[in-house]
Amino acid sequence: MKVKKKQKTTWKEIGHIDLRDLKSIHKLPVEEIIETHDSADTALAILEYHLGFVDLSIRELTVNTPIGPVLITRENLRHIVEKRQDARERYVKYALATMQNPFEVWQIEYEDDNSSETLRYAYIGAFHGKTQMLVVFADINGKILWNFMHSDNKSLNKHRHGVIPPEHMGFKSRIMRPWPTAALV
Repeated sequence: MKVKKKQKTTWKEIGHIDLRDLKSIHKLPVEEIIETHDSADTALAILEYHLGFVDLSIRELTVNTPIGPVLITRENLRHIVEKRQDARERYVKYALATMQNPFEVWQIEYEDDNSSETLRYAYIGAFHGKTQMLVVFADINGKILWNFMHSDNKSLNKHRHGVIPPEHMGFKSRIMRPWPTAALV
């Protein structure tokens, strides 16, 4: 079982602003929430379609992100829709927008049972409205979509820890630069 290691840095320690206080100019527009279904199989089909798996022969897709290309593999999508009470597939458009234009990206260390370390990348999506987004990529022979979940600002702050990857430090978003800090906003 993978366990999140104690992280070196949090958003507060590096002076980033609380997401609850983020000004409108730094947020992405609200995305469409997709209709869902009670069946996990139908929910998976909805998720696959909106991610771009429009043909059964497509096994993986590449998405360009500010820190480089990431993979979305069909075989790793089922667990996203398994908890039907969450109906995460409804927020697939938020997830795609977050991948392409995250507010922040955090590199997080995990340790498994044999003490080997792996990395995950938490893409933080800041949007107008109540719905915010966390998209997680596992570093397994490249960055592979692992999970995504919607959240509110306060809860999403808890996922803002680890290290900002060097590739993301120079990222110039179309909506913000420099990053808003508590001192600047």
